[in-house]
Amino acid sequence: MKYTVVLLALSLVCCVERSENKSNPKTEIPTEIKSPDNGGFDTFTLAGKSIQVAKEDQKIKMNWNMAMQACQNLGDGWRLPKKEELEAMHEQLHKQGKGNFKTDWVYWSSTEGDGEVAFDFSFNDGTAAINYHDGGKNTLSLVRAVRDLP
Repeated sequence: MKYTVVLLALSLVCCVERSENKSNPKTEIPTEIKSPDNGGFDTFTLAGKSIQVAKEDQKIKMNWNMAMQACQNLGDGWRLPKKEELEAMHEQLHKQGKGNFKTDWVYWSSTEGDGEVAFDFSFNDGTAAINYHDGGKNTLSLVRAVRDLP
């Protein structure tokens, strides 16, 4: 009987820890960040500026803070794109069959809304929206880095 009580108590502790981890995702930046220098880039223009797009998404979905940091960690001017840049990428690249963007999930933008929300972008329908659902900036979304060209 004593062992049954101990096992039951341990099971309860494990369940509580798992549920806490789900509702409070870690904000650590992954150690394996995919380098954008993988053999080719797409470019687009916005307001007379040429912008280079990493050829692939980051390896994992990230919350907004992780996405901002991961793009900066790539160095050499890489950053998370603004909402307007994602819209231009949709028009100039995705609609032309370039960029290999996923259409079943949304991408983070660096454009913030009020409070703990930011804009995300859907390549499925070409729309940007404030990320009010699923925890605002804690939501896990796709990440694609960009950088300005000289």
